[in-house]
Amino acid sequence: MPRDTTPVQQDTAAVDTVPQPRGPRAPAPMDTTRRGPSPRGALLRSLVIPGWGQIASGSYVRGPIYMAIGATSWAMLIKTIGKLGDAQDRRDLAVAVAVDSLIALVREDSLVAEQLKDPFDFRQAVLADSLVVHRTNLVDARRQQRQDWIAYTLFFTFLNALDAYVAAHLSDFPGDLDVQRRADGSVGVGMRFALPARR
Repeated sequence: MPRDTTPVQQDTAAVDTVPQPRGPRAPAPMDTTRRGPSPRGALLRSLVIPGWGQIASGSYVRGPIYMAIGATSWAMLIKTIGKLGDAQDRRDLAVAVAVDSLIALVREDSLVAEQLKDPFDFRQAVLADSLVVHRTNLVDARRQQRQDWIAYTLFFTFLNALDAYVAAHLSDFPGDLDVQRRADGSVGVGMRFALPARR
């Protein structure tokens, strides 16, 4: 059976006679979509900048607190890394001074030269120098501090990200938590929910 290929004509009279609305428009329907970032988006924001996920989710008190904690832990980590570098430089300087003084002593005293002719014994003598021991202990303490601040910073960063994730999930929670002091001095805690009316 052959197909009908004749074009269909458009009714232009109907298009021209449709009345255009005049005056104020009806309000748009209420937007029920989520405000703020998704939980994963809030988590990623807080991993990049501490507190950003909380602020984006509407937690305007917790966000700056996490920003302060995150900034402090990162600043202390950077400061500790700098102090570790300084302690290592001072230890290296103390080792160089101990090596120079032992070389001078070996040149002057043949008995000391005989005792320190083995490189291992020479190295042990350098490491036994009181200033080298002190500076080595300082380097070890700074390394421990660096490890501590790495652990603190990672803990606070992941706690911050987890809190942002939860805050984003609860950002559209309908309940209001209400805390009030009663007349008898006790504290009352209540929660209100808005339920839709039946029609």
